[in-house]
Amino acid sequence: MVQPTQETVDRLLNETRFTEKEIRSFFELSTSEELSRSDFGEIMTQQGLSSPLIQDRIWESLDKDGNGNGSISELVVFVAVLLRGTDSEVVDAFFRIFDLNGDGNLSPDEVIATYGQIRATGSEPLTPEQEDELRVFVAEADTNKDGNLDIEEFRAAITALKSETAKSQKKTMRDYLALAGLIFLTIWFETSTSFALPVIGALSSYFKDEYGVSDSQLGLLSGLYYLSATVGPMIGGLFVVKRGPTIVLVAANIVVLLGCVLLALPVRTFGMLVVARLVIGLGGEVTPFSNVETLALVFGRDVFMLMCGVRNLIQA
Repeated sequence: MVQPTQETVDRLLNETRFTEKEIRSFFELSTSEELSRSDFGEIMTQQGLSSPLIQDRIWESLDKDGNGNGSISELVVFVAVLLRGTDSEVVDAFFRIFDLNGDGNLSPDEVIATYGQIRATGSEPLTPEQEDELRVFVAEADTNKDGNLDIEEFRAAITALKSETAKSQKKTMRDYLALAGLIFLTIWFETSTSFALPVIGALSSYFKDEYGVSDSQLGLLSGLYYLSATVGPMIGGLFVVKRGPTIVLVAANIVVLLGCVLLALPVRTFGMLVVARLVIGLGGEVTPFSNVETLALVFGRDVFMLMCGVRNLIQA
């Protein structure tokens, strides 16, 4: 570990946006202020940047005179641009890294090779499809149609990309109202189903008096519940695959509502009770897992887990 002079620290404080503690931490990475290419490679590898291509590009930015030597101070200044620089400074730095042959232009192959090496650090290499996407990116950003990107075209493309990303991440009041509506529907559907499923068992005495059913017929109704519990998820699963969980969720709750309407009709026959039980059971058994699938599509991980907890609380 090398101790920088206070003069060096003060100079770097003026040249960068790092704190004194951050500056001194860089000097702890080496035993000397001067850096050889091999020393630099070891430091970069220790920090998780093991790609030889990217190491070479950064090293060339440090070793401007080409004498094979760099310094910790130069490394601090370069990293400060990447981490704390203005948007323009960061774009210019990355342009120099991507410009493999140093001609002041970026070819599609240079963009693919450099981006692939950056991404390969900790992830899989680029797929052919991803390479095609990068070629399209270069072609669309190439306003003068010379097949390459100069610094102005590269800067404009990155600015447009950042603006598009920020716009896609910005939520409007309509987005929040839609989210609130979906949460309400989730709670409503789960509550209605949780009440609909056990209602027949709780009203067995009522059914005996009102419909004139026997104990054996009530047993048949219980058997229909288990039939629904077996067949319902199978049918619902097929429709979830074909139509998506949200449509199936809405349809299942409409089916449950239809079953409740059948029970409310003035027709008091055992046949009507059987049909209503089957309808309520099938719709009710489809709802829970289609509800979960819908939550997974609509909400992020944290909100999704919260809504699953609300769902389980309602069921309890």
